[in-house]
Amino acid sequence: MTPTKTVRLSAIKKMLAKCAPGWTIRLATHSRVIQFKGKTYHLPKDDPMPSFQVRKLVSQLEIDAACAKKHFPNVQFRRGRRVSPARRR
Repeated sequence: MTPTKTVRLSAIKKMLAKCAPGWTIRLATHSRVIQFKGKTYHLPKDDPMPSFQVRKLVSQLEIDAACAKKHFPNVQFRRGRRVSPARRR
């Protein structure tokens, strides 16, 4: 089994400050809730956390992947959202 890369919450906050102006964070019962542009993402309370959480955060909150890549060069971000043919109509 390969080791999972981890990311610190402080690094995520720095990325959000540069790439997602206007973001907010609050502590919930079992997670941290990040809001941006009316969208919400729940991060686990663990620190450090697995790097896939950053990839999911960027995707779900629709943060610019090129900007996030500058802060996390080792995380592979997708090049835009995949839309199924049924939803394109």
